[in-house]
Amino acid sequence: MARLEPFYLRNVVLYLPKLSDLATFVCINKKSCDVSESLYINPFNLPQSTPIQKIVILFPKLETLYLPYEVDYDLSFLENLGTFIIELRRNYKTPKSQGPSKSVTSLLSTEWFPKRVRKLRIFEEEVHTFADNISKYVQLKTVTFGFKGNDCMEDFMKIITHRTLRTVTFSAAAFNANLISAIDFSDLSDTQFNIQFFAAVNSELSIEDVQKLSKLPPNVCVYISYLSDIILDPLYKTKNITYLPFLSEKELYRTVTKVLNKNFNDKNLFSFIQKALPKELQVVKDFTQQDHKTSVIKVDFTNLKEEFCMEIVVLYKVRFVELTMPKTVKILKMKSVEGAVKALACKLEDVKIIKHGRDKVEIECENIKKYKCDRSRVDVVYKGKKYLNKFFMTVGEGLSYDISVTQTSKLVFLRKGEKVGQLVFCGKVCLNDTTFVVNDVKESFDLSRIHNSEINTFKINEMRSSPFKLKFGEVQNVKIMGNDENESYINAIHFDKIERMKLSYCCIEQLKGNELTYLNSNDAFIANQTIKNYGIIKYY
Repeated sequence: MARLEPFYLRNVVLYLPKLSDLATFVCINKKSCDVSESLYINPFNLPQSTPIQKIVILFPKLETLYLPYEVDYDLSFLENLGTFIIELRRNYKTPKSQGPSKSVTSLLSTEWFPKRVRKLRIFEEEVHTFADNISKYVQLKTVTFGFKGNDCMEDFMKIITHRTLRTVTFSAAAFNANLISAIDFSDLSDTQFNIQFFAAVNSELSIEDVQKLSKLPPNVCVYISYLSDIILDPLYKTKNITYLPFLSEKELYRTVTKVLNKNFNDKNLFSFIQKALPKELQVVKDFTQQDHKTSVIKVDFTNLKEEFCMEIVVLYKVRFVELTMPKTVKILKMKSVEGAVKALACKLEDVKIIKHGRDKVEIECENIKKYKCDRSRVDVVYKGKKYLNKFFMTVGEGLSYDISVTQTSKLVFLRKGEKVGQLVFCGKVCLNDTTFVVNDVKESFDLSRIHNSEINTFKINEMRSSPFKLKFGEVQNVKIMGNDENESYINAIHFDKIERMKLSYCCIEQLKGNELTYLNSNDAFIANQTIKNYGIIKYY
């Protein structure tokens, strides 16, 4: 066991996340210091927070530089830094862009970079450049990319037949199964192929596809990224296709389980979910449109025990009788759904409901910070009481809100659970830091109990003509914008103390307050103005 101890210690070092953790480990004793210096590969997560130049110094015997998903910066300096091999994992949506890192893409056709890469992930925009330069990758052992169909077949064949490759992993849409099953993988027996199929463009693997794929040689492993009859029906069990959840491109390490509508109430679904422990569950359109199956689906997820499973549920063009959400769900996205949805056990934070049918949706709204809904009927429950088109916003705790509706709704402001104001609106309300923005106020309101420290800026956009009275307390900024085509009429604006006020495209019958310092009303008309303490009113 004493001889194996350094091996275990090296594994400890490889998973240390920060430089400070490494420093603590090295200072334990001489053996821990020697183990650290003996590593041939750097700790996996260290490049996220530590410059590569420093990593090279810390590990003098470095032979392989491992760069994790999060790395997104110019790597051209590596050309003159050491002779180590590079293993580069990459995420599609980098922190600085919505596509693959351009700083990495630019290296694919250089003379120095390809020669030093052993492991690499390639994205759709890069496949052609990579294929044209594939002969330069003399040490490349592992590559991951996506197969895009017949138009890219020439590039695809250049890549998978590259002589140095030992592991090739690629994803493909189900409708491309015929093209893939026609490839003679037996001629590439030195390479292990991992193929993951996903459902796209109203297509899934057919029985004929499964039969062809099951005849591929032993060096090919076929996976399917969605749950359907192929995985759930016992008739398919011998067809050598394995279910494998996929990772979301929107968030690193988020495991996604996708299930077809017709299989949503399959008796084996729970067992797959409890094995995969997905962060996100997607239920998508049943491509075969088997209404006799979807019209009887009733699913209750409340018995799901895992605390870190199913935080996100996405429903798209699906049909069922009733769905009861588990308590773990925080994000709910629904579009073109038919069926009743109960989400009373979970503490939802982000909800989007578009084109829902006539069935009822019930959600617990106490924790909701982001909400978007069209005219779909949604019953919200707050503290055990049911409401329709009513939302709650807590002030003074630094929380952010973004609520967007197309039906007239009521917003209640709370301070430590106590109501301090309300307004009626139709459109959008946002609270970010201490700035509150609302579009299209529908009734008079009194927000004088809200403190300046809780909300110091009120912006009212798209204010329509109305006999309303708007009342504020002590506020730093108030901006009210009417309709720029026809000036909006407002009966009265009352306030205690406002530092800056801007009025645009509106006619104010009465402006009344105790103190106002700055006023911009160049695009507005004020009929009657009564300010007790003018101070020095400046028009800005």
